[in-house]
Amino acid sequence: MSEPTDHFYFGLSNEGFHRNYYRQWGDPDNDNIIICVHGVTRLSRDFDTLAEALSSEYRVICPDIVGRGYSDWFGNQQNYNFLQYCADMNALIAHINADKVHWIGTSMGGLIGMILSAMSQTPIQSLILNDVGPDLKRIELQRLGKYIGKAPTFNNQKELFDYYKETYQAYGRLPAKQWKSMALYSSFEEDYGYRIHYDPKIGDAFRKSYSFYNFDLWKYWDEIDCPSLLIRGELSTFFTEKTAEKMCIRGEDVQFQRVKNIGHAPLLNSKSEINFIRKFYASIE
Repeated sequence: MSEPTDHFYFGLSNEGFHRNYYRQWGDPDNDNIIICVHGVTRLSRDFDTLAEALSSEYRVICPDIVGRGYSDWFGNQQNYNFLQYCADMNALIAHINADKVHWIGTSMGGLIGMILSAMSQTPIQSLILNDVGPDLKRIELQRLGKYIGKAPTFNNQKELFDYYKETYQAYGRLPAKQWKSMALYSSFEEDYGYRIHYDPKIGDAFRKSYSFYNFDLWKYWDEIDCPSLLIRGELSTFFTEKTAEKMCIRGEDVQFQRVKNIGHAPLLNSKSEINFIRKFYASIE
């Protein structure tokens, strides 16, 4: 069984240097590397089960994007943007001295991966997009904006667990033990109780920058030529069947997998989800 290790590296913004955290699984000398990047309100720990399962074959890197988890927070909310996220992921790839990486991105993490994969001389050799595509509708972004960055605090664990079960009900009917684990690793315990693990200013930046118009990244998708796997929660309104089908038509080498009875977004921690990710990697070797 692989045990994860904790690491930090520096990113740079107009505020100066900031520390970014990542969690690493597998042999640190393994050149076969997967980077797993979470959604806008999530963090590296979401990939624990997947990373452990893949760590016998791959070195798996799971970062906390700046403003989340154990990474630093910005003073200026405007620095929470995709240009900064991509710059930090570029710094991560340089930090781990990787010539090539595989990318798994959930929601926001998938958008970051899509942008980087479209760049000239990209080190990304395969791309897995988990419940996200290049066509995001304003109504869905506004729905996310209603809870992002509200930063509630909780007096006890019951309040914390109830919040996560309500906010992330699209994850499906998870066992109580799994809800508890997610809630605890997604929060920090304080003297008064618990608080959410991310900077509330992320929500302000999201609502100001991304919730007033449709988000169109087709110009990036059309430039991607690495093997790609699209994963869609069957009940997701965030990533529609129509968008997935259009991506398959316009993409170079695209596979498509649905996850039953799940909305936005699949957790990628069930045996079936891990197996089709393994199957995808076997198909591109």
